[in-house]
Amino acid sequence: MSTTSVEVPPTNMEIELPSERVPALARLGPAPEQDDVPESEPTRIPTKKRLGRPPLRTNQEKPLGVKAGPPTENEVNLKVSDLISNETKEWEKQRVERSFPHLADNILSIKTNKWGGPLGPWILWAIWSSRNQKLFQKRNFHAQETITKAIVDAKEWSEAQAKIIPETQRKNSTRSRGEFEVICRSDAAWKEELQAAGLAWSFYGSQNERFSSHSRSIALVISSLVAEGLAIRAAMEHAIALRLKCVLFETDSLQLVTTIEEGSSFSDLHGIISDIYLLSNFFDSVSFRFCRRDVLSFEDSLAKQSLSDFGLN
Repeated sequence: MSTTSVEVPPTNMEIELPSERVPALARLGPAPEQDDVPESEPTRIPTKKRLGRPPLRTNQEKPLGVKAGPPTENEVNLKVSDLISNETKEWEKQRVERSFPHLADNILSIKTNKWGGPLGPWILWAIWSSRNQKLFQKRNFHAQETITKAIVDAKEWSEAQAKIIPETQRKNSTRSRGEFEVICRSDAAWKEELQAAGLAWSFYGSQNERFSSHSRSIALVISSLVAEGLAIRAAMEHAIALRLKCVLFETDSLQLVTTIEEGSSFSDLHGIISDIYLLSNFFDSVSFRFCRRDVLSFEDSLAKQSLSDFGLN
């Protein structure tokens, strides 16, 4: 019988293991030699277009009428009235062109307001009218046309209201104080918190004797000047009721007297001044003069008392 033998390696045989791990490429051996090839410039791969806000341009144009750089102190406080000559009431062309080089032609084409009245209400009315024209009649008006229409309407209305002034000036007598039959002194007390005023007036004879005094309170008064105007108007109405024909009206409001004498225009006083001119036609001779506050001490106390009573009620 045959026997198969298997060789078993000795147990004390040593197996060599590498001390370090060798990369696979290194085990393949050195790379074959190649001829030197000149290096070419790297190909530029276009990058993906960046989304979002576009980059700022340093040469970006400024808006029309705006100059480069920070504004000066004069430009910050610039008003429309600064661009209009005080003498001719026309645009100062050089200053307009210097301040608004790109808008100069548009600005100079607008007619200036030469009559001096308030334009705000007329501009609002012109804008409202233009809006209605666009909505209901499909008619469009440019801003220049709207402003021009506001100025023309305001001027026409002012001239129509001023027609009564020459007759009033004829009635305004140049008599001295002692030549008037009656002197009427009026005063007013106004309180801003209440938007109300107390009015008072008294009538004096040729010997400075007081023969009649009256007072009343009134609401919805927006300023002390308006209160003074309301006091004179109430005094004139009372004088007409008493059938007085030659009266000198005195007040401590110099601004009110100047407005009446010169026919100046104040938006708050316009209606009152118009009433005063109309009431003046009922007198044979009438005049308005400024007097010191101490002369009106009696009327001042009456006006304050009337205002105080209004506040309690």
